[in-house]
Amino acid sequence: MIVRRLVENLRAQQWLAVVIDLAIVILGVFVGIEVANWNERRQDRQEERRYYQQIIGDLDSDMATLATARERSFINDQSAEFVLSSLADETIVRRQPGRFAMSIVRAGFLYLPQPSRQTYDELISTGNLRLLRAPEMKVAISRYYALFADNRQWDAMVRDQQSQYWSEIAGIVPRPALRSAIRFVEPSLSGPDVSRMVTKARSRPRLPDLVTGMAVHQEWIRRDCERFEVESKALRAMLQRRLATMS
Repeated sequence: MIVRRLVENLRAQQWLAVVIDLAIVILGVFVGIEVANWNERRQDRQEERRYYQQIIGDLDSDMATLATARERSFINDQSAEFVLSSLADETIVRRQPGRFAMSIVRAGFLYLPQPSRQTYDELISTGNLRLLRAPEMKVAISRYYALFADNRQWDAMVRDQQSQYWSEIAGIVPRPALRSAIRFVEPSLSGPDVSRMVTKARSRPRLPDLVTGMAVHQEWIRRDCERFEVESKALRAMLQRRLATMS
């Protein structure tokens, strides 16, 4: 309607009316653009809050994973200690053959904790990292995930030593007992099975050193878990402060 009236005023050479109509059109376009920009900014802020909240959830998941990794490393370490004691004194194996079978299996387990990266990967892949207005938040989040990535450089070496351990213990535990041990169920073994297990275990010259090496990796895991837990708590607190101050 305004456009039609503007045309009519132009034909009638009603210049004041033309100026007024043009001003109304320009103001309407400007207001429309501003409303659209305001709505886009509002949506961006909602998305920013959502990302911060999701990262906090990921960090909570990370802390639970780190706690699990520490717990498992202690159990695996205890298994390694029992194996070393049993190798030094075969009467221990004969008294507790089921525990030895479980321990020699569990001593070879390693649980390397991985971070929950879903939200961070989404930020990177979609280009939405730009939505995080505070530069210090971008740096802190990127640094946190980079720490995990840097720590993974040793995984190949750790897995190689783990592979050597499993090669060394191959055939020591009878197959039926091995199936139970893998499920963390203490197996029952016959007298002849126990004797063969003791003989085979004591005939593996590298076994004590490999058990000790696996124990070192368990301590390594615990050390890293402690470090990452500190970093995770610090980033979580930083994100919560940021959420509290967002307008």
